[in-house]
Amino acid sequence: ASNRPGGKGQMDIWSATIIKDGDGYLSYEDPINVSQVNSSTDEISPYFHSKCNTLYFSSDRKPSIGGFDIYQATYNGRGYERITSLGYPINSSFDDVDFFRSGTGDKAYFASKRLPEGEIGGEEIVKGCCLDIYEADLEIPIDLDVVVYCGEAPVTEANYKMESMLSKGTEMLVDTSGQLDAPIRLKPNEEYQFYISKTGYTTSKFPVLTNDVCEPTQLSERVYIRPLQNLIIDVRKR
Repeated sequence: ASNRPGGKGQMDIWSATIIKDGDGYLSYEDPINVSQVNSSTDEISPYFHSKCNTLYFSSDRKPSIGGFDIYQATYNGRGYERITSLGYPINSSFDDVDFFRSGTGDKAYFASKRLPEGEIGGEEIVKGCCLDIYEADLEIPIDLDVVVYCGEAPVTEANYKMESMLSKGTEMLVDTSGQLDAPIRLKPNEEYQFYISKTGYTTSKFPVLTNDVCEPTQLSERVYIRPLQNLIIDVRKR
């Protein structure tokens, strides 16, 4: 963050490409203004989460909950899009800055001047005199729709079993006459193996990886099974 000439507002966010020479020493190209995320007000405390390709920063742009709020912007390979506020309860009516997201994406740390819970103080405290560090768990709901077919015909009353690295699932009834009424809720940072079966039919399996899921996601899987055919074995004496 810098208020150098050439920006859009007061404090702007800038980026610079890192160059490594043959000896392993690092140098930097000239900084470029990240114009997609900057406004006429202040943008500070940038943090880029490489796994999720997301830039987090704080801004006192309007509208806001109050003071500096934390925002996110998705990098699409060319620039930034979908600039949104993280909203309450990450943001408060006080300054919220220096957002950091864990490598797995399910935990965050940031600094805030918010009034500690249950504390009532004088004017200095009400204004938010000091920054404290806060921790937050980030929910990443992932829903999976499974539709089972035999040829082109939907198969009803199929069963699935879900296995994961963290826990073993149980066999459950799946209504696949159309879209599932209740999608299967998955966890982030997981490797699943699904087994789709029905009495008299073959079993089909497929993996689902949620390691790279960083935001609420709707997944779908189309699975094919076929009827079991009786095998006629001719045993002849030699």
